[in-house]
Amino acid sequence: MEKINGIFGGIVATIGGMIGWIWGDFTPLLAALIVCMVLDYISGVACAVVRKDVSSEIGFKGIVKKILILMLVGVAHVLDAHVLNSTPVLQSAVTMFFIANEGISLVENAAGLGIPIPKKMLEVLKQLKLKGDSTEKSESEEE
Repeated sequence: MEKINGIFGGIVATIGGMIGWIWGDFTPLLAALIVCMVLDYISGVACAVVRKDVSSEIGFKGIVKKILILMLVGVAHVLDAHVLNSTPVLQSAVTMFFIANEGISLVENAAGLGIPIPKKMLEVLKQLKLKGDSTEKSESEEE
């Protein structure tokens, strides 16, 4: 039994190390992105249920998109930390961009169900998306 526990512990440690290397620290930005992704997915399913348009294919596609978003954030971290040896500027910009995208999608889902959306919330999400875009552009222009 100890041998199994040792093997299991080694597997968990290896996976944890890989996750840390790919995504770095579990920052508030990363937490916000994950929360927005989960809420967007739930709101999308809720909209589909209300419209009586639930599709496992569309749901699966949504999950795949969320996984790819997390992969892009991971690539941004790897570039920042392991290629450029810099602070997480690119990772932060990419994460903010996708937080805004997920937030806008959540707002669209809510609006589709007839829920009024505060203008200030839309403004903040649009500014966040622009900030993610402008940070990426300014970095590429420097090269």
